[in-house]
Amino acid sequence: MCEKHYNLDPERGYVDPGPSRERIELLRSRGVTIAMMNQHGLSKFGVRRVQTAERIRKATEAKVFSIPVPESLVRTRAHVDAIGTTRRIQALVALGWTQGQIAAELGTKQTAVSAIALRGKVTAETAIAVKELFERWSMTLGPSSLTRLRAIAKGWAPPLAWDELDDPGEKPNLGSRRRVPFPERYRELRAMSLSDEMIARRMGIDPESLERQLMRHGLYERRSA
Repeated sequence: MCEKHYNLDPERGYVDPGPSRERIELLRSRGVTIAMMNQHGLSKFGVRRVQTAERIRKATEAKVFSIPVPESLVRTRAHVDAIGTTRRIQALVALGWTQGQIAAELGTKQTAVSAIALRGKVTAETAIAVKELFERWSMTLGPSSLTRLRAIAKGWAPPLAWDELDDPGEKPNLGSRRRVPFPERYRELRAMSLSDEMIARRMGIDPESLERQLMRHGLYERRSA
């Protein structure tokens, strides 16, 4: 068979790997593992070939497109984009749920929850666990007002600020920035073990002004105790 007729054969010849690369990327974004792809005849070598070769066999393309795309994430150890997971954790913190509480609910360590924000990828099973927790807690204020204040200071958006948490191009609608009342701000700084002198300096006022504010808000005796 000549090259022309060979390439025209639906099961032979070579094609541009672009569509197959996009398909594999979509599969991986849904948590599909190499082992799952192998069940459809696409080996680890075949996946690598699609990702690196200038052209691939039609038979390889057919294997790629024989793999069904899940409608949602599959609970596997495959790595997926962490942006939605990071936003969900930050949104829960902005409601007043501490990272320690989130970690306990997920059955992991607080350091693991904190580290998610530093990663570009998480496992699909972690993404699903965080999403399920988010669905349970996202309409309930957490118990820590200090945690909420710290989240506001970091610019972390609460759940209702988002339309689509998993869209990398999505920007949160924060509205007008809320002005933190003096008592709330003072208690936050005291909780950080700052002295009144340090708090006055942080607020940009002199100690006498701070004292007057404390007296005005009924906090002076509590501060002096």
